[in-house]
Amino acid sequence: MQAIERTTGANLTAGRLRIEYCQDVDGFWLEPHVDIPVKLFTMLVYLTDAPELHDAGTDIDDANPVHNC
Repeated sequence: MQAIERTTGANLTAGRLRIEYCQDVDGFWLEPHVDIPVKLFTMLVYLTDAPELHDAGTDIDDANPVHNC
């Protein structure tokens, strides 16, 4: 958790850990959105060996005002 705090600047001391396993199916798409305020940090780790998915997922991007809420 300290590595995430150092890297992102997020204060996670009051947070709780939640691990969620998901399986996306063909055609699944989640529109970009802002999460609820109590959600401190989200990281998705994609487990695949499909080359076309090498950059799938959400980026940590504070430079874009849309992501910096």
